[in-house]
Amino acid sequence: MSLDVMITHGAGLDVHKKVIVATVMTPTVTETRSFGTLTPELLTLADWLRDCGVTHVAMEATGVYWKPVVNLLEAYPFHAVMVVNPQHIKGMPGRKTDVQDSQWIAGLLRIGALKASYIPPRPQRELRELVRYRTSLQQNRATESNRIQKVLEGANVKLGSVISDVLGVTGQRILAALADGVTDPAALADLADPRIRASRETLMTAVTGLVNAHQQLMLRVQLQHVAFLDHQVAALSEEIATRLANFDDALTRLQTIPGVERRTAEIIIAEVGPDMQRFPSAGCTSNLWQSRGNNAALASGRNFHPYYEDNSSSRGLGDHERSCKAMVCESAGAVKTFQPLMAWIDEVSQSVATGLMDQMPPAVRQALMTLEAMEAGVQAVMTAIGQAVVQRLIEATPVRAIGRCGECGSRLRLVDARRPRIQTGIFGDYTIARAYYVCPAGHGTEVPLDRQLRLGSHQATPLLSRLITRYAIEVPFDQVADLLAETTGRSLDGEVIRRIVEDVGTYAEQLEQAAIASAADTVRLPAVPGGSTLIVAVDGAMVNTRRAGEQGWHEAKVGVCVRGEPQIACATDTGEPVWQSQTTDYCAGFEDREQFWPRVYAHALAMGLEDPSCQQVVLMGDGAHWIWDHGPVHLRPPGKTWVETLDFYHATEHLWTVAHAVWPDDLQAATVWVNQAAHGLKHAGFPGLAD
Repeated sequence: MSLDVMITHGAGLDVHKKVIVATVMTPTVTETRSFGTLTPELLTLADWLRDCGVTHVAMEATGVYWKPVVNLLEAYPFHAVMVVNPQHIKGMPGRKTDVQDSQWIAGLLRIGALKASYIPPRPQRELRELVRYRTSLQQNRATESNRIQKVLEGANVKLGSVISDVLGVTGQRILAALADGVTDPAALADLADPRIRASRETLMTAVTGLVNAHQQLMLRVQLQHVAFLDHQVAALSEEIATRLANFDDALTRLQTIPGVERRTAEIIIAEVGPDMQRFPSAGCTSNLWQSRGNNAALASGRNFHPYYEDNSSSRGLGDHERSCKAMVCESAGAVKTFQPLMAWIDEVSQSVATGLMDQMPPAVRQALMTLEAMEAGVQAVMTAIGQAVVQRLIEATPVRAIGRCGECGSRLRLVDARRPRIQTGIFGDYTIARAYYVCPAGHGTEVPLDRQLRLGSHQATPLLSRLITRYAIEVPFDQVADLLAETTGRSLDGEVIRRIVEDVGTYAEQLEQAAIASAADTVRLPAVPGGSTLIVAVDGAMVNTRRAGEQGWHEAKVGVCVRGEPQIACATDTGEPVWQSQTTDYCAGFEDREQFWPRVYAHALAMGLEDPSCQQVVLMGDGAHWIWDHGPVHLRPPGKTWVETLDFYHATEHLWTVAHAVWPDDLQAATVWVNQAAHGLKHAGFPGLAD
């Protein structure tokens, strides 16, 4: 199939740190040259492209190396300078050398197969750099706060347990005094701001510790670093505000979006820009923020099980975009998911607030004289209201009728019509009275309301369990209890939290095992669409785990099954060549090899391992013995072509092992032979030692 040439005079650049390989393709000539990356050399490159009559230039977005090239080429009269997502180029077949990469990019450019990434104008790029650097400094400040917490813990000072922010007004006063050698608990407690919730006695107990000269030095240096970071952030914020002075209207409108405050609005303008005309549709704009993760599920309004969520990474997003996306999606996504509820709340919130104010006793109103007291009082009121509303919703929930056992078909026997169960939730404890049935044949019990409300085996509700699990990913179980008490007012000890997290992990493992069983059951179904080759790639990596009784480093094993033969096809709507997706399945776990290989086998079966249309099976891996000793035993089917492939990186490692053994004292000879052998591995001309 031939493709029409869309751009007659184009150039493809393969950009690296020290060298740029450029290929020019015109109707009369195809030429490749190499250039350095210093400014005079970049000017030579630009002059050569202009003299060749090039109208369009394309390059991969390789780290930050493309930026000086684009900055310089923008000053030349090219019709377009395109920076392309590497995933769009790597998704198409091509050999990996600098010359061939540049030729491949130029060829794709000629047929119109590349889509240019959005490159903002220089003022916006500079604003984006300021905003991103400010975010990095704020993250550094949070990291420094964690370091201060560690120093305090080492000195037996529990300041973080009684105040919410150790770098707040009270925290910084006390830390500065500790750094100056003040150890008297009463003197330290006198430094507290009157608005903090903790009593003077509680604060005195928390600051009683063993602060020696070492901790004083550490706190002194850390506080100086925090002060420096605060000064830098303030200076950057002032500069950002100056540059955004002409965008007050856009900032104001952005802050009307649920979940978007001033800093987030500044990030959005820096990343996307104030002009939406450059984006063909709203979907193109939203693609900057959406990804295949939990926040995307929230933003799209998808329902997901409270105990098991997709943990896919925010692929394609940098740390700055990902953090901003998280802030927006966590708030705005929840609003969209519960939109009917939020609409009702908007209608009744004003009347509820008016009613509360009308009925509030004067003594209570007199006590709420500071903003902190107002927030604390209203939070307590809303928590109590939430607990009462959820309790009534539970009592009003209609229960689906249940008659017979799902295993034997026997009629279930009612044991207790209102057996109580206590559940701890975000707002408090709920009492759930529910019917309790047993199977007369001994197949177990059935509690319809538990199933209907999706309750687990522990005392925490699904929403609280999810919050606990997210906390437990970052901090030890005892600290999770402190965070939980501070954020929700709920009190659970570390052992209960550990059981909740283990139950969530067990549920996730059950889902995985069910998927494996389902894969094994579907092996006799019609063949999976794809080619005649099944590729099974297996690898392992060491991971530090915190599972009960198994803390430490363990090997996580991963298996990938790919069925299909890659090919280029032409999209019918645009005429552009696109990469045909392949049928792929994954499995992973911490098991030993005796348990892991049957899982890989089950996934391979589902991908057509024993299907007649699958004529060749390829096992790919590194040099690990557990792959090559056990893989063929489990995966090699009779009557099919069997191929074992060692990845190029580890193959070259083995080449060096051989070379050092043959030429232990001749590094030059060993290097020459390894280079020849590596070239032979790529081009099917592997030289023996005799060469």
